[in-house]
Amino acid sequence: MRLTFHAASLALAFSAAPAFAQGDDDCTMAQAIMGTGVFAFDNSAATTDGVPDALCYAFGTSDIDNDVWFSWTAPNDGNFTITTCTQTVIDSKLAVLDGSCAGAVLACNDDSCGLQSTIGFDAVGSQTYLLRVGTFPGAFGGTGTITINENVPMLNPANGNHYLAVPEIGILWTDAKVAAEASSFMGVQGHLATVTDAAEDDWIWANLDGGNGQNMEEYWLGGFQDLNSMSYSEPAGGWTWVTGEPWAFTDWWPGEPNDSPAPEDYVIYMPFGLSSTGQWNDGRNDHWSIRGYIVEYDTGTGLGDNYCINVVNSTGSGAEMSATGTLSIATNNLALHAGPVPNQPGLFFYGPTQLQQPFGNGFLCITGNLVRLDVVFASANQMSFAIDYPNLPSLGQVTAGDTRFFQAWYRDPAAGGAFFNLSDGLELTFEP
Repeated sequence: MRLTFHAASLALAFSAAPAFAQGDDDCTMAQAIMGTGVFAFDNSAATTDGVPDALCYAFGTSDIDNDVWFSWTAPNDGNFTITTCTQTVIDSKLAVLDGSCAGAVLACNDDSCGLQSTIGFDAVGSQTYLLRVGTFPGAFGGTGTITINENVPMLNPANGNHYLAVPEIGILWTDAKVAAEASSFMGVQGHLATVTDAAEDDWIWANLDGGNGQNMEEYWLGGFQDLNSMSYSEPAGGWTWVTGEPWAFTDWWPGEPNDSPAPEDYVIYMPFGLSSTGQWNDGRNDHWSIRGYIVEYDTGTGLGDNYCINVVNSTGSGAEMSATGTLSIATNNLALHAGPVPNQPGLFFYGPTQLQQPFGNGFLCITGNLVRLDVVFASANQMSFAIDYPNLPSLGQVTAGDTRFFQAWYRDPAAGGAFFNLSDGLELTFEP
């Protein structure tokens, strides 16, 4: 079937801005908020009705004073950061609970950036969580804002892989490894980042942010010391990557690794101020000042060739096409991806011939008999679609040796203009 775009279908209202909330002193009356953005709080006259929790332990106390409460609904599945950094002068302390006042604490933080706080956690779309905003016990309350952001993996154009900084104060290296490998992006399983050359090392340090404006200091990488390796010795022998990639590049800070205090068997970026380029330290599994971990998704599959122009959308970037799986029709495991895009409806389409022609807020990159696939809804600023060769539209059937050109169309009401945009194009040649 031919792909037809109707202007009337694009008339969507602008997304609503977050409510200018203040928080409620009573957990059972927590103020409802949803989505991402900036939300005000005022705990100047708040009492304390939350209870201490081991995850909140810092400087001899596990409690939060003068707490106010928000009931936050997650817009989609994803990893989210909540922070007061640079947004208040109080000695803040934050916690997130699983949805009830007596529920489990999922994350808690006292000091992430000076006396302010940052927490990161995985949320399930449409599920409600309780946010506890208060002060370190004994400190004065006041006013300020919290910012809730979704952490979206960032593309490294040099290798095609995506990376995500996950803030989680005090997480063990072994737990970070499990969490990274339990995550996925664009259909690709994650793993703790494996840094195999200087360009990748410098890119991570320069482009990722742990939620506190201080680069990736004290974040876990995917290197560890294999105590069973034939080359194991202290402090410099037996180091390896979680993926089994060759240990051919290192960026140790002078004097590291030193296995002190022993046992220091895991790779971590040095604290901020010791290195301007993110050199490494060896740390204990329970390294006392760890701030989070870095996940890498090996999305640089090399499937197909990108062409045409993508234009910046309301996420601040242009959407890029990619594909994962294989091009084998018999294997039937190809998936299309595009991002970053707004979390709005969209679809993929394909055709026989390249084009580059202004259309909407972007460029139409395909001409001929265009075939559209089913509508998808973007999540975490990515849209994906699994190709099912036997069930492609009759006009869109492909056989081994065929070349087709793919593109994503998506709604973008916040950008104005035509209220829709397009990705760049992706050329794929199919195999038996």
